[in-house]
Amino acid sequence: MSQTAKILNKTQFFCLGLVVVFTPWTYWPISNWFNLPVYDTGFTLLVIAFVLDLLFPRLQIPDFRAGDAVLLLFGVWLAFNSTYLGLSGTAKPVIQSLALFYIIAHAKFKKTQLELLPVLLVLGGIISSLIGIYQYFFLSHRLVSSSFGNPNLFSGYLSLLLPLSLSLWLHPKPLVKAFGIIATILLAFAMTITLTRMGWLVGIGGLCGFAVMKERKLLVVVLALVLVFGVTTGSVAKRFGQISQITDIKSVVEGTSRNVPVQNSVESRVSLWRFALREFEGSPYTGIGFGNFQTRLAQYL
Repeated sequence: MSQTAKILNKTQFFCLGLVVVFTPWTYWPISNWFNLPVYDTGFTLLVIAFVLDLLFPRLQIPDFRAGDAVLLLFGVWLAFNSTYLGLSGTAKPVIQSLALFYIIAHAKFKKTQLELLPVLLVLGGIISSLIGIYQYFFLSHRLVSSSFGNPNLFSGYLSLLLPLSLSLWLHPKPLVKAFGIIATILLAFAMTITLTRMGWLVGIGGLCGFAVMKERKLLVVVLALVLVFGVTTGSVAKRFGQISQITDIKSVVEGTSRNVPVQNSVESRVSLWRFALREFEGSPYTGIGFGNFQTRLAQYL
């Protein structure tokens, strides 16, 4: 590998690392904490470095694979949906994700570099969790949104990272294993204080699923996390106690619920699901357009 190729390869990986670690920072401007475009800058530099790597020292065109064809077709549908039916800006994260998939599939990264990506992803989760824990103890016990601006988005992010952090427990290197243990504890605690019931269930399910597939002894770890954070954090029992709201679902689905301002979180969600189902039945293939859901929902209400 030439010196130019080495520099471009390291530049691509560094930029990809920035994107992976600072994924939550994409949402920081929402909470007005931090407004540096770290994610967008890293993504832009990654694309530039990838293109230069294809051009220098000689032109190299990647092989067109079946996966690329699927991404291309999805991109065409996305462009149509965004341009003619909705707002193009809303599709930006999806387009960036497609580009990232393509670059990771075709960039000449070493095995050691690719193995480092999950660690960097968990590192981003640790940073976001520490911010969430700070919010919980020092800002507001009800607003634990971390850098996402929304507790539900934050818990969804943690649900994906928890099984990944648990997998690091099986790594042969002691340092990586210790990192995984610390990460899992911090992520699990941050998940607990988001107060999102579905996030807890999905997170526990993901942890149990990974343990069953890879190492059943880790089920003891999952049970310990559930007991420790479930017992020590009083909000858990309180939130699950509100599951009695589920009895109102039938009236909401049938459209017979009272026409008053909604106070019931389950009732409000089912109302949204019923509206989404109606819109899907109207446009099952093309969708209603990125960014149009809120406008149509306002008209519906």
